[in-house]
Amino acid sequence: MNERSIPALLRRSVSSSAVVFIIVAAVFAITTRGHLRQSLDSATYLSLADSAQQGKVGTFTTSTQANFTIVLFPALIAFIRKASPAHWEVILLVMNVICAAVTAVFLMKLVRAVTDSTAAMVAALLFYVCAYDIFAWIGWLLTDHIYTMLSVIGFALLIRGIANGTTRNLSRSLMMYAVLALAVITRPVGFVLVPLTVLVEWVFVRRDTKANRRAVWILFAAGLIVAIVVHAYFFQDMRRWPIDFMRPKLQEYADREQSGEVVWGHTETFHARPVSFVDHVAIEADRFVRFFQVTSDRNSRAHNLYSILYYGLLYPLALFGIATALRDGDRRRSAVVHVAFLWILTAVALSAVSILDYDWRYRLPLMPQMILLAAIGTEAAIRRLAPVASPEPAA
Repeated sequence: MNERSIPALLRRSVSSSAVVFIIVAAVFAITTRGHLRQSLDSATYLSLADSAQQGKVGTFTTSTQANFTIVLFPALIAFIRKASPAHWEVILLVMNVICAAVTAVFLMKLVRAVTDSTAAMVAALLFYVCAYDIFAWIGWLLTDHIYTMLSVIGFALLIRGIANGTTRNLSRSLMMYAVLALAVITRPVGFVLVPLTVLVEWVFVRRDTKANRRAVWILFAAGLIVAIVVHAYFFQDMRRWPIDFMRPKLQEYADREQSGEVVWGHTETFHARPVSFVDHVAIEADRFVRFFQVTSDRNSRAHNLYSILYYGLLYPLALFGIATALRDGDRRRSAVVHVAFLWILTAVALSAVSILDYDWRYRLPLMPQMILLAAIGTEAAIRRLAPVASPEPAA
């Protein structure tokens, strides 16, 4: 291939971490309009940052709230506000943009390692910069982008073990678990990544057999059923919760579910007030399905149309990528698909038994895995649709 041809230049561009970083950072910086916005959660982070600056360690170590799972972000805010009192908001805004751009870099590395397809990498980059569920939250004082970056780096290091056939690599393991430890103290949902990574590392990197793959999915299904049953049992009557640990936070979630809430703030999704055990299970099942919902009565017509077009392409390609990877003979690619799908469904299950945030913000940390699956689907579709080259006639 001519090194100066358009396909060659395109491949070099999407393969370059620097180029990807610059493109994504530039696009997302524009979407922020240079303004850091605050939500209800932002007030919590700022209050915790005040506690950090005042040395009130007990605010984070209390067992009645989940503050010990969000230490990193308030600590960063406290440090930045002390270092630059006049410009801390701008710095945090820039940090969001940088985190989103770094996430894109690792996503593109994943797509290249799994597919080695220019078309798949271009598709992944376009899906990423066009994702409303990503760029809509860039300008907010929230943990989403730093958490997404940390979880994707951990995920990429996990996939490296599969792609490279690495079973004994101490440096990779240390980096992977260090990054995941930071994720655990950034968002409450981060705690599930550690046991998930341990399980995936053991099965798909060290002991990858058909029997072990089946066992993982059986374990996931059993765990989901147990989580739903336990959740419904306690949320039906929180007086059944036997200890003080996390009681206020769990009581808050239970009260919200008692109102029939499925998606926070979207009353059109609410059920009637649950009475029976089955009513609570129905809410959890609905929350699991609605995690993937793409339109809302509260969105504008343009927003809904955009979402239909975006997810109308992303979801089918992701499903096609899953189906084709599981059927073909590439064992490593099918392992990557198993892991990405398991990563997504585990987070969705956690939301189903806890809370699905306003405007589907909790979908953001899973967008890289969804886009990876869609990129795999893109490569598979092109491979099947592209004409097979005829052999050259003998001289």
